[in-house]
Amino acid sequence: MLRRLPTLEGAPAVTDLNTTDLKTVLLHSAYRLFTDLGYRGTSIRRLADTCSCNVASVYYHFGSKENLFRAVLTAHSPVTAVAEAIERDPPPLDDPPARAVRHLMGTVYHTVKDRLPSYYLILIDVREFGGANLRVQLAEHIQRLGAAPAQSMARLLSRLPLRSWMSPGAFVMSMMATVFVVLLRERFVGLPQFVAGQGVTFESEGDPEEALDRACEAFLYGALERGDGV
Repeated sequence: MLRRLPTLEGAPAVTDLNTTDLKTVLLHSAYRLFTDLGYRGTSIRRLADTCSCNVASVYYHFGSKENLFRAVLTAHSPVTAVAEAIERDPPPLDDPPARAVRHLMGTVYHTVKDRLPSYYLILIDVREFGGANLRVQLAEHIQRLGAAPAQSMARLLSRLPLRSWMSPGAFVMSMMATVFVVLLRERFVGLPQFVAGQGVTFESEGDPEEALDRACEAFLYGALERGDGV
């Protein structure tokens, strides 16, 4: 079943907005444009036209297109929801590492599966900025994890024989990217158009649990020095 991005229905008319309200509408409209058209397909002029305001107002609030994207990523990134889900349901300390990683991947999947438009923002950040903004978000959220989830994550990572080039942060990012690939294969149509800067429609099909099992096995094979014993 095809899904649609959220609309601005119910938002106040731009002519009735004060400065704070305008910034909120700009953020929401920019979110729609970035997830519909990609980073390169979105412009400050197009955003201003969408919100019936002048270009100077957009620059006043955000300074640049890159800063605008960072603000949208902060407001709508699924990383926040993922961190909260890990806080509620951390990987079990007594599980074998491979099972704990699969548990984490399942947590990520079930958290973001209904937030796919927001997940486009991660793809944009990786494509346009090498994931720099995402790394900052991940570091901030990991620091804010409660004692029990932080202990679980630290213990899990310490038990994994990570390849020499893979830091714990890179491991988490790669794991999220692997889940994203599962989502792409399962639900997306037209990924090349999105990468080219256009929108993507998506639909649900396939067995995600089996796909996650296979993806977890392949991910661990690539991320660890040895593929057995975990």
